[in-house]
Amino acid sequence: MIIYYSADGSRANAELSIGDKATIMLSYFYMQNKGPDPRFQRILNEIDKPNREPFSGLSPNESLELCPNFTDVPVGVPKLHFFDSGSFSLWTEAEKFAKEHNCGEWEFYETDMFWDYLEAYASFIKEYKRGLTYYANVDVLPFRRRKPDDKTKTSFALSWRNQKELEKRGLNPIPVIHQSDPLKVLKRYLAEGYEYIALGGLVSRVKKGTWRNWMDRTFDVICDTPNRMPSTKVHGFGVTNFTGMTQYPWHSVDSTSWTKAGGFGNVLVPHKRSGKFVFDRSPYTMPVSVESPERKIRGRHLTNLNKADRTIIEEWIQSLGIPIGEWHVDEEGNVIKESNGICTEHMNRRFANLLMFEQLRDKLETKPFKSSQGDGFGFCQ
Repeated sequence: MIIYYSADGSRANAELSIGDKATIMLSYFYMQNKGPDPRFQRILNEIDKPNREPFSGLSPNESLELCPNFTDVPVGVPKLHFFDSGSFSLWTEAEKFAKEHNCGEWEFYETDMFWDYLEAYASFIKEYKRGLTYYANVDVLPFRRRKPDDKTKTSFALSWRNQKELEKRGLNPIPVIHQSDPLKVLKRYLAEGYEYIALGGLVSRVKKGTWRNWMDRTFDVICDTPNRMPSTKVHGFGVTNFTGMTQYPWHSVDSTSWTKAGGFGNVLVPHKRSGKFVFDRSPYTMPVSVESPERKIRGRHLTNLNKADRTIIEEWIQSLGIPIGEWHVDEEGNVIKESNGICTEHMNRRFANLLMFEQLRDKLETKPFKSSQGDGFGFCQ
């Protein structure tokens, strides 16, 4: 399984430090009318270099020594780059438009504003296609305010329209199907022969039972093959929870939890069993930042755990090659940082979480899908 690492431009340099094997997801929404953001531009510059040497990435120690905040980390040419069209952000604009004009969200997708966006997205892809591996359709998420009477204005009908509009412009976007779309929508894309599709709307305002039911039925269709393996590649937008990642036979997912957890002062730690770190259970979240309020609660922070638990976590961090970091508390109770590390610098926590996901990814092995049991992946320990 491929994990595309996604984050906003100011915090997404850690994943680039792993070099040409990096798998990333950037979003057009934040580049519209501006051109490539600094991070994407650096990648394009690497691509355009004559006689460019491969970049295998930096070790954690090299990364910390050369670029302690990852702001100027050397970059390679990512192995894979899945470009997000910004549809979710565009959908929020549609909701604002509907409230301001007292109309249905679908009317936004007929405005000049929307068509200008789609045209600009198509032009952007054509100009910078050398830096992209895959790119998503400008899909339309299910409407929440009201449902259209006109069947050609449903969210999935508009997604189909946009898919075909981009194809008319010579592009091959990845189609996106959403939770709550009828199964006939999925079957239509499969009948058209699309070799890679994405499932969206899986993480926001969806009840667990509803999500699981829809996923089971969806993969029942996708895996309607003699060996119960997927008939096409499937990407899961925003599928970052352990259960969602491991119970269905994804080709790829994208994750922001690696960077969000680090930003909130936490690292993700796998469980240890029989002397080894294992990845067949959801990793647990451990507050480690010296600025975390959990530091004042016994048993809730790396610095105030019992010796056995702390040793396990420090062993995991040490295995990643990232230091703990040093600091002291002055007479007024202020934390004074002395050196960068897991506890003192957010980018180091983000990097640690990325490396955890990389190890998880390496342990996953695709298995045939069994209806209602979610046996999408097994583990190689």
